[in-house]
Amino acid sequence: MYIPCNVRGFLADYIEEHRNIATTFKHKRTEPAILTYESRSYASDFKHRGNYSKFSGSAWFEFSNDYALRAGDHMVFTLDSSCFDLKVETFRDGERILPLPSAAFENPSNARYELVCSAVTPRGLEFNYHNNRSFVRSLFRISTFVRCVPFVHVMTATNIVKFIMKIPKVVVSSLRSFVDMPISARISLEAYLGDTHVIMPSSFKLCKQDVRMVIEKTSFSEFISATSYAKDNVVLITLNESTYDRSVSIVFQRLL
Repeated sequence: MYIPCNVRGFLADYIEEHRNIATTFKHKRTEPAILTYESRSYASDFKHRGNYSKFSGSAWFEFSNDYALRAGDHMVFTLDSSCFDLKVETFRDGERILPLPSAAFENPSNARYELVCSAVTPRGLEFNYHNNRSFVRSLFRISTFVRCVPFVHVMTATNIVKFIMKIPKVVVSSLRSFVDMPISARISLEAYLGDTHVIMPSSFKLCKQDVRMVIEKTSFSEFISATSYAKDNVVLITLNESTYDRSVSIVFQRLL
C-alpha cells in the first residue's frame, strides 16, 4: 500500500520517533505495528523514501486479506504518542469494515479448529467477526467440557412457551464417544449470565425414533425463568461431564 504525499511525512516522522524510543530503551520490538479498531495487531513493514512511502510484507498482506480490503477503501491513521503502535480504522462507503468472520479463528490448534468447524448451526444463521469471536471464546471458556459436537441454537416459541427442548441426534451421537448414554438419566442444566452461573437439576430421555435428547419440561421451564432467555436468543450448547460423579451437564451460553 502506497501512502499519499500529504500524510506520508507525518507517518514517517511518527514511526521514526517510536523506532528511536524503542531502540534507546532496548525493546524487543522496534517497529510499530498496525493496530486496528478491533485490537488486531499486524507487524507490517513501513518503508519511507524520498519519492514514496508504503506498507508491505506478509503482515500487510494478512491485514488486507483479513479485512478484504479493495481499491477505494479508506484508512484513518491516529497518531497517538501514548500508544507505541499505529492505530488504524478501515472504512468503505462511510461504514466501518469488519474483519472477515473467519479471521476470528485466530490460529487455534488442529483439534480446536476441527471442533469449531463441526458445530451444528441453524440454517441461514450467519455470524460476523464479533459473533464468531464470542462463539470461540464461549466454546473454550470451560476447559473440562466434553469434546462432542457443539450446538448453536436459536430459541423458539416451542422452547420458551411450551418448554420443549431437544438436542439433535448428531450431538448425542458424538457424546456417546465420550460417555455412556442411558435411555434416561439425571443431568444438570447450566447457564453463564455474565458473572452469574445458574445450575439446575433436571433429567432427560432419548427419543426412540430419532435418538434426540429431550429435556424434562418442568425443570426446563424453571431454567428458562431463571435465565430469562427469550425467543430468537442465540445460544451455544455444550455438554460437560462431572469429574466427581460422571454426571452430564448441558451448558447454555448466550451468543446473541
